[in-house]
Amino acid sequence: DEGVLVLDSQIDATAGRRVREAISDITTQPIRLLVSSPFHEFFSGGVGAYSDVHNIGHREYRTHLLEALAGEPPDVVMARLPDQTYRERVTVYLGGKEIQILHLGRGHTRGDSVLFVPEDRIIYLSELYSHKEFPSLADSYSADWVAALDKAEAMEADIFVPGHGLITEDPRESRRGMRHFKQLLLDLREAVRTNIEAGATVEEIVETVVLPKYQDYIGYDRGLEGAIRRIYTEFTVGLE
Repeated sequence: DEGVLVLDSQIDATAGRRVREAISDITTQPIRLLVSSPFHEFFSGGVGAYSDVHNIGHREYRTHLLEALAGEPPDVVMARLPDQTYRERVTVYLGGKEIQILHLGRGHTRGDSVLFVPEDRIIYLSELYSHKEFPSLADSYSADWVAALDKAEAMEADIFVPGHGLITEDPRESRRGMRHFKQLLLDLREAVRTNIEAGATVEEIVETVVLPKYQDYIGYDRGLEGAIRRIYTEFTVGLE
């Protein structure tokens, strides 16, 4: 069948409706599917604008969302939950094109989804990849995140579409940007690891670690301390 698939619903219903209006300016095809990747409000808060659309998310996306919405009225919770969950992959066909909805492992959250369109050689990475923006690691698993990006890089894709930042149509630049983001995660991990091995406390690491290569990234000043603390916990006591 013909139709449109939307990845991530935006921050709220107003933003979601704006996206729907923009889509209607491009095509008269109906929106048939919504894929929800990170459970964070900024990306999943707009599902109310898609109440008539089948919503798919990873099973851990649903679990994470239930945890985040604990205490909310039941009708609010039900409106946010996906209609369908999956474990590793779901394949759908729209307009004669195969679209793979994939879980590459834990990363930015436990339940990130990506979209791979083999015919177009494009992979949409949602918040697994931010182009020249410093990521939030509040709910992340940095080692698994690197592994997930390795899996994405190994796929037969030319264009890697970020959840934040510039989208480039140059295959070399696209791959280079994704690799650079992965290196940011590796550099973060290495900085924390070496300081732990030197006997530093988490407070000392927060005070001393700087990453000059990434200081011009949007969100660097806001995100660095939280990233250090999350990775410190990952190295010292582990993450569930």
